[in-house]
Amino acid sequence: MATLWSFSGVDIIIDGDAGKPQVKMSEHFILDGTESIFHYFGYGSDTRTLTGHILDTPTNLDLLKGYCRTGASGVLISDQGVEGNYFIESIEYNRVRDISRTTPVWKFTMNLKQA
Repeated sequence: MATLWSFSGVDIIIDGDAGKPQVKMSEHFILDGTESIFHYFGYGSDTRTLTGHILDTPTNLDLLKGYCRTGASGVLISDQGVEGNYFIESIEYNRVRDISRTTPVWKFTMNLKQA
């Protein structure tokens, strides 16, 4: 079921939310050996992929693209409350036909990295 979230005041209808933690690790191969040695260096910022819809009233998609282009972070608020500050790494969108509206409806996939 879709829920209403917001990214820095822009309402977005969320259909899916997925995350991917990333470890910073190097693998060293021992010559003539049968094993590798791993060195742990920490972890990167959490990433999330949101999917859903944007009602473009009047320029919500342009506002989100602006965050992506400028590298500014924004506050992500879910149906559970404040999720934190995120950068928009990328946003893919397709216009969806909706004959009951006079403004565009966009289906989107947005990749976020925690600030």
